[in-house]
Amino acid sequence: MNNSSKQLPLFRRRHQDNTSFNVTSWLLHHRKRLALISVGILIFLFLGSRSTKSPDYSLQPETTPYRLDLSVWPTTLDNDNEQQQSAFASDMFTVDGPNSDLKAVTAVIYRISQDPDNIVRVVHHLLRYPFIREIYIHNPMTRQKLTVEQLELDINKASHINIEIFDEKNEHLGSFARFTTCAMASFTTCFMQDDTWINQNMDALYLNMIRFPALIHANSPPTLYLDQARRRFYNSVVSMHSGYVDLQYGSFLPRTEAQTFLTKMGKSSLGKDRIRLADIYFALWTNQYPWILENPIHSAAALNESTINQQPSAEWSSRVYSNILQATRRMQRTLEADLSDAPKDFFERLEERPMLGERDARASCTNDRCLFITNMDFMPDPSNLIFNRTEVTTIPDWEKAYNTLGNIPTHEFFAEHAYHMAVDQDPNTCWNTFEKPKKGDYFGLILMGDIRPELLQIYTCNDIQHAEGLFNVEVSKDGNDWIACKTKSTAGWHHVPPRLRIGLDCGQDVESIRAIRISFLQDGPEPFNVCGLGLDSFVV
Repeated sequence: MNNSSKQLPLFRRRHQDNTSFNVTSWLLHHRKRLALISVGILIFLFLGSRSTKSPDYSLQPETTPYRLDLSVWPTTLDNDNEQQQSAFASDMFTVDGPNSDLKAVTAVIYRISQDPDNIVRVVHHLLRYPFIREIYIHNPMTRQKLTVEQLELDINKASHINIEIFDEKNEHLGSFARFTTCAMASFTTCFMQDDTWINQNMDALYLNMIRFPALIHANSPPTLYLDQARRRFYNSVVSMHSGYVDLQYGSFLPRTEAQTFLTKMGKSSLGKDRIRLADIYFALWTNQYPWILENPIHSAAALNESTINQQPSAEWSSRVYSNILQATRRMQRTLEADLSDAPKDFFERLEERPMLGERDARASCTNDRCLFITNMDFMPDPSNLIFNRTEVTTIPDWEKAYNTLGNIPTHEFFAEHAYHMAVDQDPNTCWNTFEKPKKGDYFGLILMGDIRPELLQIYTCNDIQHAEGLFNVEVSKDGNDWIACKTKSTAGWHHVPPRLRIGLDCGQDVESIRAIRISFLQDGPEPFNVCGLGLDSFVV
């Protein structure tokens, strides 16, 4: 979106509007809060002195390591990535590769497009990423045979990759073929997608996957993100913590999950019509919440066309709803049937780390060189709504109940203020926090390259002065130790485009960083907009 009017009406700089906050509103708000905090402390001391009960901290789960301490990390932080070259070097994935954190991947492409050029474009795109070491193509189109020769491969780029094509002969497998194909992969991680999409953010999704490889890591277009986030199901009595994601847009997953899923399907007694829709069941039956990054997904037919305004048909939505409900009911019934300490039904009971509330990577940067992070989640905690298979009759009714848990933005709002708009290199589009930020809330970046920043720029349309007194800036090399940087104003507010410039002094011991976190030092008086971030000359 290039029209600035699309992001400013709600939070425009309003100098002549007497009903709005003036340019010192954040500072005045801070002073008022000091008085309230003082009163609060007195009340706390009075009430606390009358209580002898200590809080039970033993019930708090241990914090999951942030996992930036991988022994191999991309080193070149490109501002632009027009050539779509991977941040990962090919020599990282040789037989004598430097470490086991990096994972070689088998790409599983499900061919559904009638355009024979789409599969060629998708394969050529995947060849740009050295972690893709094998490509399996499942071709269900009996009238459109496909050969490796038709892929028009450059031998210099494809010599290190094994490419195989599986044509369906007699039985139509539907999306079940994704998992039979992944189960045969040579490598322990699969990347799944249809041949209708081009993923411009492969590196960022891959980086998040190698941080926590036991989970499903998936891309979602903005139009589907909120709906997929609602399709989470929780019931602590039977250790149910399950979520849905559409795999067609690009998803990393462990090969073992595909292999185990084949066993689950074999024991399920599902009919062929439902088995052909197996991808609806897969993520739910892992009994884990997938990690979903929100990004525009581009059509393989036209690389400049994204899915930002595309919506699934009513018929397809009805089919998805029906099978999601079927999958969750069946899984809960299975979990109920074996409450022992060692169940034998192939369904996992323990929730994988990091827990849903610990995950802060929300979107890939448009140049595929960083991840946008924030603890501010648009969606309520699914554990506040208990799933019961005998009471839930339709998924739309379930989603309506989920909407009552909190103040959830509309699809229209999210289309204008999605996470990726903070890092799309367009200062006219902004991520908006929707709610007023609270003290300690943060946003920032995980970086795919080395940098020792001395200047932070926050592109925003909010009215702010003296930002160095409103934010706490921390940086980290390994995700374990976060170092607070001293901040200072450097010419303050810049008008074109609107942005704050904050000088950083992170100390002599900081040689390079892999992440930066900008935290609010006080509750905000209004929702906050992030329209871009800059570290020295690196700007997204």
